[in-house]
Amino acid sequence: MDFSLSPDQILFRDSVDRFFNETFTKEDGRDKAVDWQALVDMGLTAAPFPDSMGGTGANTIHLMFVANGIGRTLTTAPFLPCVVMAGHILRDCANVPGIQPLIEALTNGTRKIAFAELSSGSITQTGTSSIVSGEARLVLEGSADVLILASANHDKLVIIEGKAKGVTCSPFTTLDKREAADLIFSNVAVNSIIAEGHQAQQMIARAQRTMKALLCAEACGAMQATLELTLDYVRTRKQFGRPIGSFQALQHRLVDMRIAYDLADTQTRVAIMAVEEADSPTIVRLCAAAHAQVVKAARLIAEEAIQMHGGMGMTEECRAGKFAKRLITLSILLGSEDSAIENFLLSA
Repeated sequence: MDFSLSPDQILFRDSVDRFFNETFTKEDGRDKAVDWQALVDMGLTAAPFPDSMGGTGANTIHLMFVANGIGRTLTTAPFLPCVVMAGHILRDCANVPGIQPLIEALTNGTRKIAFAELSSGSITQTGTSSIVSGEARLVLEGSADVLILASANHDKLVIIEGKAKGVTCSPFTTLDKREAADLIFSNVAVNSIIAEGHQAQQMIARAQRTMKALLCAEACGAMQATLELTLDYVRTRKQFGRPIGSFQALQHRLVDMRIAYDLADTQTRVAIMAVEEADSPTIVRLCAAAHAQVVKAARLIAEEAIQMHGGMGMTEECRAGKFAKRLITLSILLGSEDSAIENFLLSA
C-alpha cells in the first residue's frame, strides 16, 4: 500500500502541525471555548464538508493530521465528536430540510452538535412527528446545543435541541478532561425523522468507522508525544551517576514501546485509507485490526511511561501522567482489544 502523500496533503499536514504547535501550548487550564474558537478560525470545523456546503472539502487523510495534533497537544476541544461524527451524518443528510442551517452553524462555530444513540428506549412515529423516550450514556459533548439521536438499532435518526422539553442532561468530565454527559429523554417531541431504515444504518456505520479510525489517529499522536517525553526524561534523569536511558533493560523497554507505536500508526494509516476509499471490501477488517493494535499499544505505552518516570509519573504535575490518562480514555472509547479481535475474525 502506498503511504506517500500528495503535495496538497503535505501542505495541509505542515500547516496543521504548525497551528497545533503554536496555538495549543503545554500549559494546563486552557479555556475550552477559546480552543474551540481557534479550530473555527483555522477553518477546521468546516473541513469535512464540500465547497457547496461552505466547507473546505478535506478528506479522511487530512482529518488524520488534525486528530494527530489533538492527541499530541492533549486538546479537549470537541473536534471528533462534533465535526467528525455529527458532521459526517449532517453531510450525508444535507438534502433534508433544516439540515443546511445546522451545517452552517457548526462550521462557523456558533452551535455545537453531538451524536448520541439510545441504549434503551425508542423513537416512535406518531403522524407527522415522533416521540423519543429512553436514555443515552457516555455521550461525548452530550451537553451540545443540538443532538443527532439514533435509535437503539440505528434504524432512525432525529434532531433534538439540547435544551428541549423532556431532555435531562447529566454532564461529567472524563478522565482526560473531555466533556461528556448521560442523557434521559422523557416523551420528547421531534418534528421529523431525518433518516430511517437501511439508509440511517449505513450513515451511522460510515460515520462511526470514520470516528473510530480518527480516534486511533488521535491515540497515535498521543503515543508519539508520550514516547518523545519519556525519551527526554530517561536521557536527563540520572541514577548511579549515569542517565537511566543508558541502562540496557530500559533501552529494551523503550524499543518495545517504539515498535508498538509504529505498528499502531501503520495499521491506523491503512484503516484510514480504507475508510477514505469507502467501498473497500475489507474496510471493517482493516478498521478492527487498527482498533486492536492501537488499544494494545496505548496501554503498553501509557504503563511504561508511568513506570519509567517513577513516582513522579503518578502526580498531577507530571505530563506523562496526563498522556497516560488520554491514552487510557481513548482505549475505553474505542472498546476492548477482545471486541476488536472478534470483529476482525467475524469480518473475514
